[in-house]
Amino acid sequence: MANRRGDIILHINPRLNDRALVLNAAPGGNWGSEDRKPLTITRGHQFSLIIMVTDQCFKVKSLLFLSKTTKYNNSCLDRY
Repeated sequence: MANRRGDIILHINPRLNDRALVLNAAPGGNWGSEDRKPLTITRGHQFSLIIMVTDQCFKVKSLLFLSKTTKYNNSCLDRY
């Protein structure tokens, strides 16, 4: 997801080999630190991903691989 200025405000990267869901952003073209969450899906299995946007953060949830909602706080939200 990008804002009007072209900042990447949410990047979601499921890394199956690392069994991690990696969340990140690149405001101003500079990648921030990765936020890693456990990932329990396997290659070839379908899942649903839900992204909720609030005033303070993104909430990312999957019906199959996260048992709870994962919050990703991002300072780029105010520029969305």
